[in-house]
Amino acid sequence: MKFFLVVLLLPILCFAECVHEMQLTAKEIDSLDIANTQIYVEIDGKFTLASAAKLTEGKKYTVHLLPEYERDDYNKKYIKYYDYARLNTFLDGNQQTFSENKYQKIKIGESLLKRNLYVVMPQVLQADKKTVVMFCRHHGDEGTANWIVEGFVEKVFADKEWLQNFQLILYPMINPDGAEKRTRYNNNGRDLNRCWGGSANDEIVIIRGHLQSLLQNIDNKKVVSVLDMHGSFVEDFIYRVPRFFVDLDFFELQGKFIDQLAIHDIWQKGNFKLSEGSPGMSRIYLIKTYGFNALTHESIRNIPLNKGRSLNSLKKQGQDVYQSLKELYIQK
Repeated sequence: MKFFLVVLLLPILCFAECVHEMQLTAKEIDSLDIANTQIYVEIDGKFTLASAAKLTEGKKYTVHLLPEYERDDYNKKYIKYYDYARLNTFLDGNQQTFSENKYQKIKIGESLLKRNLYVVMPQVLQADKKTVVMFCRHHGDEGTANWIVEGFVEKVFADKEWLQNFQLILYPMINPDGAEKRTRYNNNGRDLNRCWGGSANDEIVIIRGHLQSLLQNIDNKKVVSVLDMHGSFVEDFIYRVPRFFVDLDFFELQGKFIDQLAIHDIWQKGNFKLSEGSPGMSRIYLIKTYGFNALTHESIRNIPLNKGRSLNSLKKQGQDVYQSLKELYIQK
């Protein structure tokens, strides 16, 4: 039985790039034996290692299979890990640039372990200005996404034309506790990209509440793009919704960004996955609640140093996002 279940899961392990998520019974979970893989089980909205969980026979559970990676000497083997200290260094180093462009870095709350939650946004929001919303690090162990955000931010604030045409609302690290622990989950064991519609007293309540307050002062039709920056297991791609999740016009709108990005990003190459996701995902929540053009941007999370990629190539991917938005909404 153990061998059969592992064989059955092989297609999932090969083709589910963001997280290996499935529904299994307690017996099926107990039979799992996959090398170099951590098995997490969701109980009452919180994920815990299956080896430490008390499971009820016959009940089905949401299970995450997460590949283990070597943490010792990580930075000698992979592109440098992006931690909370690096975020603070980057934001502090750009404080003057933000101010000169009439932007601000604001602490909007704290994580469960008292690390700061930030937003970078204009000092004064304009209701009728094209708006880009960006999130990063729902999942703490997806550090490459933050390097991409750095490249995006550096390019944006060096371009007066971009700033004249767009306003940016950036939440640069949603899960700083997970980032420090190098785990997907927050300190309560929650997957923060599965609870946007919930009421748990954690980081998403703060982020969602802050964004909702800002949206009261913005024409929602002016929100031209929402990008949620993540890290995948094996490839770079964009998550978009299926053809008739909203309507054909919406589907084609999402495709335009993907096609434009493909012109510049040699790693994304126009690669995308169709997914209705979960109602608790930021992408799905914001599409259903506001009708926003929300996409999830995935880059490989652990990139070996000998694979032809670098910290600068990650930043270049952020520059490619900036350029694609500019070409779509300014240089028509």
